[in-house]
Amino acid sequence: MVTGRLGYHVTTVSLALCVGFSVTWAERGQKNPYDIQDYRDHACVRSCQEGEKPMTCRYYFLVEHYTTLSAACYDCHKNRTDCLLPQCVPGAGLQRPVLTVNRMIPGPAIHEAVGECFQVLPGSDDKLAVA
Repeated sequence: MVTGRLGYHVTTVSLALCVGFSVTWAERGQKNPYDIQDYRDHACVRSCQEGEKPMTCRYYFLVEHYTTLSAACYDCHKNRTDCLLPQCVPGAGLQRPVLTVNRMIPGPAIHEAVGECFQVLPGSDDKLAVA
């Protein structure tokens, strides 16, 4: 247990081990939590406050085979601003197959304060992906 000092820890996940499972969110009338997210606006991205109640931070990671410099990058090799487009994975400037987490390399950051728990829920079913 850490006392007298608040700490903050950020971890970046670039690869996750997936266990196959089936989720049919649309059939349940719920929003698909595996929609591509970068988590910049996640509730756990905050300054730690002493005395604040610990949170359980939940992250849904869509792990999928993807291609660097795909059509999502438009003209990235000539126009660098296209490399910043959502779902563009420029890689090293060459088109190649990769494994991405939420279509990012490295994957999204996990934010947690000292004493908090977090859950990473991986998904890999093509039906879950939103293109």
